[in-house]
Amino acid sequence: MTYARSRLLLGVSGVGILVLLSGALLYLGYPRDILPTSEVWSWKDVIAFALIFLIAGIVMLPLDCLGGYVLPNHWRPDTISLRDFFKSWFRGVITQAVFFLAVSLVLLAAGRLYGLLGVIGAIGLVCL
Repeated sequence: MTYARSRLLLGVSGVGILVLLSGALLYLGYPRDILPTSEVWSWKDVIAFALIFLIAGIVMLPLDCLGGYVLPNHWRPDTISLRDFFKSWFRGVITQAVFFLAVSLVLLAAGRLYGLLGVIGAIGLVCL
């Protein structure tokens, strides 16, 4: 199998895993149990979203290791050291988690203040 096919198979598998896991969690009602339901701001809002992104990072870690460390080093030996991989991986995960947390809180605020139309507008602004 070529490097490109290996990456493609890993990407398709990763998407499939996330879709199945998300569907199972929705079916089990996990978002209803962990996400904030009150209209009053508290630290529970931030903690709930941070917990979701922490779990997502843990779920993605094996796939990230395969795609960012194992496969490149298999096809091109000594491409990246494990230490350098984890340094850049951690920096990327923290950056993405902070961005997702900020956007989640903005969407939550828009929904609490303006309802569905507020969330749609906030999504449009974030996309721009």
